[in-house]
Amino acid sequence: MTFRHLEAFVQVAEQGGFTRAADRLCLTQPTVSGQIKELEQQLGVSLFHRLPRVVELTEAGRLLLPRAAELLASREGLLEWAAAYRGLLWGRLIVHASTIPGEYFLPPLLAAFKGEHPELGISLSIHDSEAVLEQVRRGEAALGVVGKQVANDGLVFRPLWRDHIALYAGVGGAVPRRIDVGDLRQVPLVLREEGSGTRRAVEGAMQPLGISLDACAVVAEFGSTTAVKQAVAAGLGAGFLSDVSVAAELASGVLRRVEVAGFAAVPRRFFAVWDPERAPSPAAARFRETLLAAAGEP
Repeated sequence: MTFRHLEAFVQVAEQGGFTRAADRLCLTQPTVSGQIKELEQQLGVSLFHRLPRVVELTEAGRLLLPRAAELLASREGLLEWAAAYRGLLWGRLIVHASTIPGEYFLPPLLAAFKGEHPELGISLSIHDSEAVLEQVRRGEAALGVVGKQVANDGLVFRPLWRDHIALYAGVGGAVPRRIDVGDLRQVPLVLREEGSGTRRAVEGAMQPLGISLDACAVVAEFGSTTAVKQAVAAGLGAGFLSDVSVAAELASGVLRRVEVAGFAAVPRRFFAVWDPERAPSPAAARFRETLLAAAGEP
C-alpha cells in the first residue's frame, strides 16, 4: 500500500467518481481505477459500489475514509516541516478568487511566486464572489480574493486593487454611444449571474437612482466576464464590465464605452479575505504577504 493508493481512494470518495478524481489528480481514469483495485486487493475488501451512474462508498470504504485522510494529512505535515527546515515552500498553494482578480490580477503574481518557489504547486480556482466567501467560511479556502466586503462576517478583509465598472457595447451594435440614465430600462442588457461582485456593485449604484435590474430589459445572464464580453461584442446587447477586463477589446476596437448621463462609472475594490480562526499553510501565509505588498497594503 502506498500514499498514491490512499490519495486515489480519498479523491474518488470526495469527487464521487473515477473520472473527476483522475482530473483532480492529473492522472488517467484507468490509472486511478487500477490504484483502487490494487488497494482493495491488498485490504481484502470492496471500497466502492460501482453503480451505473455513480460510485458510492461501501461500509468498509466509509470506515477507511477518515483513517486514510488522517494518514495523508500526517504525510503533508511531515513534508511541510522538512521543507520549512530547508527554507523552502513545498506542497500546493490553492487560491480561490472571483472572476476579475482571478483572470486579470492574480495570474502574473502567481507566476512570479512559482518562480521563487519552484517546488510549490499552484492552483487558482475561480468562482463568483459569494461562492469564494462561502469556501473561506467552510475552511475549504485558506485565502480568497473577492470583489465585495461583508461586515460582521467573522472574516478578515484587506483592500487590494481598485477598478471601475461601466457600460460597454459592441462597435457595430445598435446601442447609442450616449444615453440618459432613464434609458437604461430600455437598453438590452447582458449581465453576470446573481452572486457576482460586478452585478452586486451595479445593483448598489442603481438603487439610489430608483432603478432595479429586474425592471430592465435583461436579455441574457452569463457565469463569466469573458462570456459577457463575447456576447456584447456579437451585438446581443450592452453589458456592465470591469475597466480592466476590457482593456484589450477597447484597444482592438471590438468594444466601445457607452456614456450614461447621470450614472457615473461604478468604483469597486477587490479584497483579500481569510478566516482568522484557521491557520494557513506556510505557502498561503507567504503568498498572502506577497499579495498585500503587491497591492500596496501592509
